[in-house]
Amino acid sequence: MTSEQLASLLELTSVQLSALKKVEARYIALSDDLFSQDLSARQMYKQLRGITQQKHTSICQLLSPKQQEHYLSLTEQEHQKFKDDFCKIKTGA
Repeated sequence: MTSEQLASLLELTSVQLSALKKVEARYIALSDDLFSQDLSARQMYKQLRGITQQKHTSICQLLSPKQQEHYLSLTEQEHQKFKDDFCKIKTGA
C-alpha cells in the first residue's frame, strides 16, 4: 500500500470516526429525552391516579354499600381496560 493510499484510508477512517461520534452524541441526547418523557408520563399518571382515587372516595361517600360495590367494580374494570390499552400502545401492538 502506498503512502497516498494509506493517507487516504486514514483520512476516511477519521471522517467515519467523526461521523460515528456525532451519531453517538445524537443517540445519547435522544435517549435522555425519551427517558425524561417517560419519567414525566409516569409522574402524570401517578398524579392522575391520585386524583381519580380522591374522586372515587368522594363518590363512594354518597352511595349506599350495594351501590359502592357496583361502582367500584365498574371503575376497576375501566382501570384494567386502560392499563391493557396502555400496554398495547407501549409495546406497539
